[in-house]
Amino acid sequence: VLYYHYYDHGFHNVARHDGVRTERYKLIHFYTHDWYELYDLKNDPHEMHNLARDPRYAQLLEQMKELLKKERTRYAVPKKVFVPPYPRKSRSADKSIKPWQAILTK
Repeated sequence: VLYYHYYDHGFHNVARHDGVRTERYKLIHFYTHDWYELYDLKNDPHEMHNLARDPRYAQLLEQMKELLKKERTRYAVPKKVFVPPYPRKSRSADKSIKPWQAILTK
């Protein structure tokens, strides 16, 4: 099992999320919106078909959520990370700053 936590928007503007991956499945939790994505990596290696809302995968979704919970505990992820207000965005994620301004202010 692999756990990961992605908490900074950066230039690519991906929402904060964490997740777990097994050999076959990947669960992503976008916690700012409480949105889940579930992928079957064997049949969908490019993660194009979200199975989280498919009733046929409801049991697997719950199992993966439990696995995510266990991994958060294992790595002692503070619960406050998932509760608003979220940590301030980095300057690189602040769209009001032009890239050249960010470089000049370093």
